[in-house]
Amino acid sequence: MVLPGTLLTPAAAIELVDEAMKHRERLAFATALDTQHQDAALKMAILRLKLVTEAGDPVDGPDVIERGWATLLEARGYMAAPSSPAYKFGHARYRESLKLAATRGLSWAAGDYQDLPAHVLAEPEPVGPTITQAMESYLGDVEMRGRQIDEVRSIVRQFVEVVGSDLPVTKITSAHCRSFKDAMKQKPARPARRGDRALTLPALIALYEGKAVERLAAKTIRKNLSIIQTVLAWAKRSRLIGDNPMEGLIPPKPKRAALIPNRLPFSDSDIKRIFSAPLFTGAKSDARLNDSGEHLVSDHRFWLPVLALYTGARLEELAQADAADVRQVDGIWVIDLTNLDETGKVAADKDLKNLSSRRKVPVHEALRNLGFIDYAVRAKTVGGKLFPDLSPNRHGEYGAAFSKFFSRFLKDCGFVDADERKDRLLTFHSFRHKFTDMARAAGVGVEVHDALTGHTRPGVGAQYGSGVPLKMLASAVECIACDGFPKVPRRE
Repeated sequence: MVLPGTLLTPAAAIELVDEAMKHRERLAFATALDTQHQDAALKMAILRLKLVTEAGDPVDGPDVIERGWATLLEARGYMAAPSSPAYKFGHARYRESLKLAATRGLSWAAGDYQDLPAHVLAEPEPVGPTITQAMESYLGDVEMRGRQIDEVRSIVRQFVEVVGSDLPVTKITSAHCRSFKDAMKQKPARPARRGDRALTLPALIALYEGKAVERLAAKTIRKNLSIIQTVLAWAKRSRLIGDNPMEGLIPPKPKRAALIPNRLPFSDSDIKRIFSAPLFTGAKSDARLNDSGEHLVSDHRFWLPVLALYTGARLEELAQADAADVRQVDGIWVIDLTNLDETGKVAADKDLKNLSSRRKVPVHEALRNLGFIDYAVRAKTVGGKLFPDLSPNRHGEYGAAFSKFFSRFLKDCGFVDADERKDRLLTFHSFRHKFTDMARAAGVGVEVHDALTGHTRPGVGAQYGSGVPLKMLASAVECIACDGFPKVPRRE
């Protein structure tokens, strides 16, 4: 099925007319073979030939062929001005195909089978699942998070929009994949108006054609092309297709890409600027967080950044934590970053990046001095989440709303304009990079660091043993210091 708003091309017109003609001739041949209604079939064939060979009545407007052509385009979702070359070309081809099909149909109805095209006798070619159907089957075979699933569906939808139809995977060619690649290069990275995002990809590209706007980065293009390649690779493994038409079309990463980080760590001066803000030192009120005052924010807005700095944990790992996850183990206060509930079963409302992400991180002295243990104990008496004001989004992510809040907070702190590219690389995740720098400066070994941050270590040896002892982790954590962290009032 072609998506609404697809521009008609001469190639699409040929394919559309030929497909319609074959369908019409198969129907006519099947009708001619119906021995119980031969007289009716003959009369219908004569009438059909008369309709397509005689001119239309000027009073009624366009003749039956032109009306049929316009209706066919509309039904298939194609757009074309009647004055356009593609429309005129398709209309002429459609007229001739109808005349030929009607002539053949009359011959067959009269018992003359000399002119019998091969497609009339051939069995319909099995086409298999469309790329959208293949994608859904692929998603059913892999473990993927909600946001990742939405991303795959979005990219496949855009592919369908570009090629003009939800094609069977057997019909997808390298030409289709190259068209999608070209469209990715032209796609605006940030549409100016929110409503523009609802447009089909071809319409969006047409709207911004010739405008000086930022286009998708090479890294994003590679990622989007890789999604299509992965879906088609699944189709190949499933023996639905022979070759993957996307293979060889994804540009390799430039060698210099290894020198460009995805994220930057916060510097000591960045840390001082962030934690000297009224959000941490005292605000005018909860509604005026940018103005200094006596109001101490004591909820997730305060604790998530501080925890990220002194644990190196990912935002979602902290945001989804239960109050019961902060506890003592062998006399050591820890944050148990886990996807398990209190009974040891996988929790429906928790997710981790991988198995090594499941870990216990000792609570740093700086966090204890700020009152985190008292906060956690109070939260535990209520039960439920460590940060009850956070709600999951449609992907089940508890930290999504705060991530946007923190991006706005960084902008309010002045992390803009001075170095636009650098500022884009400074996000909440920069706390995790800062923790790594702090651990390295404290002489923390790689194995201990990876145990604290939940990094997967390469090598067979990493799979043996029960991991780094908790006491060793606690000793390492207490060696870590942040020189840029200012004096921040304790939360009671």
